[in-house]
Amino acid sequence: MKHAMVGVKLAVLLLALFVAAPVMAQDDGFPGPGPMGMKSKIELPLYVNGTYAEDVLFDSSLTVNMGQTYQTADGIRQVDFVATHWHAVGYSRVLGRRIAFTLTPDAAQPTSTATAQSSGSDYPAVLTFRATYDAHIEGLTTLRGLWGLATGSVRSIPPGLSGLDVGKAFEFSDGVATYEFRGGKCAHKVEAECQAAPAVISTSTPSAE
Repeated sequence: MKHAMVGVKLAVLLLALFVAAPVMAQDDGFPGPGPMGMKSKIELPLYVNGTYAEDVLFDSSLTVNMGQTYQTADGIRQVDFVATHWHAVGYSRVLGRRIAFTLTPDAAQPTSTATAQSSGSDYPAVLTFRATYDAHIEGLTTLRGLWGLATGSVRSIPPGLSGLDVGKAFEFSDGVATYEFRGGKCAHKVEAECQAAPAVISTSTPSAE
């Protein structure tokens, strides 16, 4: 009987921890100032001559410099941050080429924000990520100074399984067909696919070529 009671108590304790964990995560608040690294997966649809062809999956490594959290005039907490390093690589079966995204060298990166949706807690928050980036299409071309935007409601930073809409629309051609990447999404299926990673302090601009 004692063993049964111990088992019941343990099960109740584990259940309590499981249920409480998401609430505790929301109470952590926005990250403090300084560099923060994160990795994720991004899924972008590729169109050929205006017709959908495939979804290309990119493995992304990002470092941002977080600012100090402050309170807006509306009494809502907000934190600003700027991308300092980004390298995302995917492979297109249709093109038969690797494609890589990196931050545009020497470009002044725009400010990104995370803004709480209420005055009582930092999360959930609306995250808006902005970047000026280059797209390297292996052995074909490099498009420079493109504008990137990702936004969505998050319950943590890094955003974990929270969905983000990724806005990347640009065209290029191989002289035969016209290719276009349109807006996509973060393609996370498990928590580990969008999590904290070592911050990259010294930036470089690797390409797919």
